Amino acid sequence: MEERKIEILLNKYLQGTATAKERTAVEEWYLKFKETERPEITDTFVESSTDRIWQRLEAQFDLPEQTTTIPLHRRISTWAAAAAIVLVALAGLFYHYSNGSIAERPGLANQSDVAPGGNKAILTLANGKKISLNDAENGALAQQAGISISKTADGQLVYEPKALDKELSPKEISYNTVETPRGGQYQISLPDGTKVRLNAASSLSYPATFAGQDQRMVQLTGEAYFEVAKDKQHPFTVKSKGQEITVLGTHFNVNAYADEPAVKTALLEGSVKISAGTVAVVIRPGQQASLKNGNINIEEVNTSVMADWKAGKFRFKNEPLASILRRVSRWYDVEIVYSPGFKDMPTFTGSVSRFDNVSAVLKMLEETSDVKFSIEGKTIKVQ
Repeated sequence: MEERKIEILLNKYLQGTATAKERTAVEEWYLKFKETERPEITDTFVESSTDRIWQRLEAQFDLPEQTTTIPLHRRISTWAAAAAIVLVALAGLFYHYSNGSIAERPGLANQSDVAPGGNKAILTLANGKKISLNDAENGALAQQAGISISKTADGQLVYEPKALDKELSPKEISYNTVETPRGGQYQISLPDGTKVRLNAASSLSYPATFAGQDQRMVQLTGEAYFEVAKDKQHPFTVKSKGQEITVLGTHFNVNAYADEPAVKTALLEGSVKISAGTVAVVIRPGQQASLKNGNINIEEVNTSVMADWKAGKFRFKNEPLASILRRVSRWYDVEIVYSPGFKDMPTFTGSVSRFDNVSAVLKMLEETSDVKFSIEGKTIKVQ
């Protein structure tokens, strides 16, 4: 097997640079494989795409979500069938792609299509230097305040504490920012062990080290999923669009986009305190707090739906069309245009993979309503 060709093709697809024919090859064989035999693929190759492959498995087969990043080859003992799916799909993918036996899959109404987003982000260091994480080589990127900053093969930005020469004071702290574009996402591992997944069109500002600080404070715009490392002596605080979230160690999702009518915080594990002006509430797992016009409303929710993007899905539960299309716009980096006189805003319940082309999402919406879509380049027209 020409393993290198498979790796190049898969990486192009995951990063959104594959041609239409290459995307078709990946998608068709991902969906239509048969478990026949297990090819020989090295651990290095498998690990290089493990996080994104596992997200695809979660999205396609509704597998339980993992709370830690575990190399795929180590998961085989527990998820043997799922791992075999990936390996067999890759073998079939290479064979049929190299022999040109897969036809182009037509998009919505035989029109142009738009590929999904991928791992794309810009890291801005304290000195103002900007690093394109999708272009940077894997390995060490920089060092700040005794912290080693590196990019891993599975698309993560990792901050690893080293020995400090002295205790740092707050004024000496170096602040970094990671920004994802429309059509991008990225995962960051902070020096305290906290993991943050940034959704499209989002940014996170944070200290390169938490040494010398009474609390761990970060600033968020957009959407992120947090897995906060426990540290009772140093609370973790997230500032976002008029509110502060304070935790000791927990898992939660924050949606704080500027174009959304409310800031939504959904809790999956632990407890969090949300403060906005003079108002403060504490929510428990399975609840979501919505901040709007200075008021905080708490409701019971399906948290897997609220953090669907982390598992590689679009999930809708009685969600208005306008809300769905805002998400589509950010992830596929497209403009949404409503036809003159369009007023009907139906709600939808359903699920579709975020790794499908945009036509798959639109087709699902069309099949369950009278709404029609057309794709013209990077513009989606709603009729």
